[in-house]
Formats: sequence, structure tokens, C-alpha cells
Amino acid sequence: MFIDDNALFGITRDHLTPCDEDAGHFLHCEVAPGFKSLTLAAREAGFELKLASSFRPFERQLAIFNGKFSGQRPILDMSGQVVDISGLDDWQICQAILLYSALPGASRHHWGTDVDFYDGATLPTDYQIQLVEQEYCDQGPFAPLACWLSAHCAEFGFFFPYRRFNGGIASEPWHISYAPIAEQYLSQLTPQRLAQQLEHTDIKGKTAILANMDEIFSRFVGNIAKFSATGPILNNA
Repeated sequence: MFIDDNALFGITRDHLTPCDEDAGHFLHCEVAPGFKSLTLAAREAGFELKLASSFRPFERQLAIFNGKFSGQRPILDMSGQVVDISGLDDWQICQAILLYSALPGASRHHWGTDVDFYDGATLPTDYQIQLVEQEYCDQGPFAPLACWLSAHCAEFGFFFPYRRFNGGIASEPWHISYAPIAEQYLSQLTPQRLAQQLEHTDIKGKTAILANMDEIFSRFVGNIAKFSATGPILNNA
């Protein structure tokens, strides 16, 4: 099946359907039934699986990337500290951004297959979700749900693509992906196709991005954990 650029890069919503229980969120039409089944199973286990993020359009990802590159949005390192970009060249700034924010056109959220989740049943009053590891590990409010999903989400076709840091994107214990559809999209996303898309945008750092596209693709796009339907999720290394 050929996936056109509009769907691959999050330019259209034609491949999406609204997620009924989370107003304003959209999922791929072939992902929504599996996510609904996963939500019901989580509910039976005592959790309220809610969406912090689902489909994200290209223009939104571009605004995030450009905001960070220009210094209008903070860039964080793995210790949660703000990166001082004043002495960095364009390629160094891009790498700092890509630790936590995907390159526009390369975000898995464009596909409607990937979501960032939290547990609505344990959400403290007036709490602002930050999507940081402390919320999903140890005594964090969403740690029990993350643990349950780690053990059971594969039964519904989902996995954690950024289960641990592997030299590219930082660990994201809040991010799950629907493997049957996401794998189809990833198989059609190539460095050449991505470069062609970005050549016609106003992305900041474009020269550095295009010059290092192969490394970006290797470290920050294809460098994910593998889905396993019958056992734990494995590193791709």
C-alpha cells in the first residue's frame, strides 16, 4: 500500500477519526478500534487511559521545532536542564532539539498511530501534565499505568518505541505506538522523501538538516525499539 505525502507528513486528516472519549484527539481509522479495546482493558484493571497527545499536524511540529531553534521555546537536556544554544552551531542546535522533539515530517504523531498517555484516575487536582520520566517511573502518578501497559499493550498491537535511550531520542515512557499501521508508515519514510518535503518549508537550520539527513534518519527516526507480540519489547540494536 502506497501512503501519499499528505498522510505520511501529517498534512491531511483524511486518514483519521475522532477519538470519542478524548475531545480534540484524532487517531488513524485503523488504530482507533485497537486503542478503544486497550482503553477498556485498562479500565477493567483500574486505570483511566487518557490522551495527552495523539495526531499532530506538520505545521504544529514545525512551529515547535522553529520555536526551539530560535530560542523562543526552551530546549532541555536529559537531566531536565535548559540548553544554552548561544555557543552552538546549527547542527548542534538541531541535535539538541531532536533529543525530545521530532523533526517536522518525521514525527510518528503525524500518522495517527502514536499517542502520549496518562492515567486520568490518578491525575492530581489542578495538576499540569509535564510528560517527564518522573511522572511515569518509581512513585510517579502514572507509573502504575505505564507498568501495566508495558506488560499488556502488545496484546492489542501497541508498543513503546522509545522504551529506553539508545543514542537518539530520549526515553519516553508516556509514548505508545500501534505497530501494524506504524510499521507501514515507517517503511515508506525515507531520508530522500523527508528531505524533499523539508526543502519546500521554512524550517530553521534547513542547510544543516539537509546536510545531515542520513544521520538524522539513522539516529532519530529509525532508531526505535521493536514490537514483539509474544514477549518483552526489544531494542533494535
